[in-house]
Amino acid sequence: LGDTGFEKPSLILVTVDHGRGIKYALPRYGLSFSQTDDAIRSEDFKGYAVTPNQLLSGTLPGFKTFLLLSNSMGEQIVIVPCGEVLQSGEIKKQDRWNENIAI
Repeated sequence: LGDTGFEKPSLILVTVDHGRGIKYALPRYGLSFSQTDDAIRSEDFKGYAVTPNQLLSGTLPGFKTFLLLSNSMGEQIVIVPCGEVLQSGEIKKQDRWNENIAI
């Protein structure tokens, strides 16, 4: 999750639950994920996992701040933090916790 650019690695809370895998929490967005194998699965969007290839093909060119989830049927969800879109393609995020996201 820290590799995606969606959230600063220092703001991702990681816990290890022996026998249950790894849990990731993104408190600023109210999102949680779990990892028991190679997939990082969303706890908020059941059946969806973080897509390994974080590319938006033909959509939102140059856009950099998003998190792409997909399910076993190939359906995708794009999570975008609310904030000002900068010319660089990134989003100027507010430093408040529990900030809204757009799906």
